[in-house]
Amino acid sequence: MKSDKTIIRKNHMEHIKNTTKLIGIKDLNIKIMLVLKHTSHIEIRAELDYPAPECPHCQGKMIKYDFQRPSTIPLLDVQGMATVLKLKKRRFQCKSCRKISVTKTSLVKKHCQISQPVWAKITQLLIENRPTQTSQNGSTSLFLPSKDS
Repeated sequence: MKSDKTIIRKNHMEHIKNTTKLIGIKDLNIKIMLVLKHTSHIEIRAELDYPAPECPHCQGKMIKYDFQRPSTIPLLDVQGMATVLKLKKRRFQCKSCRKISVTKTSLVKKHCQISQPVWAKITQLLIENRPTQTSQNGSTSLFLPSKDS
């Protein structure tokens, strides 16, 4: 029989999980460590960590190495305030070839520091604000300026 504390703890964890989905973090490997509310923005400090994969170069065994310096990733606004995610990514080192690789996440593309929800919002705003042009046959298309104009 489970105690009331176990049930409360379970509900609390589901609440945190739903909060991460709400701000656009779908990756379950991202663990939120601290949330700071400044006067101008909200700062979320988190770590991206998962078990060591195979080496992409030699398929050898990799070991957990250390964390990278935190990268600052802008997220969509929360509570009407700008929100940034300070994400520390885990690094792995191969035991045989000594090459180092970094954890990957679906939140940001490789070598990029803008989150996918922000990219989607920017794209949506650009499409909404782009003027449309009606052709002679009545169909509408996006107006793309020509090189000579």
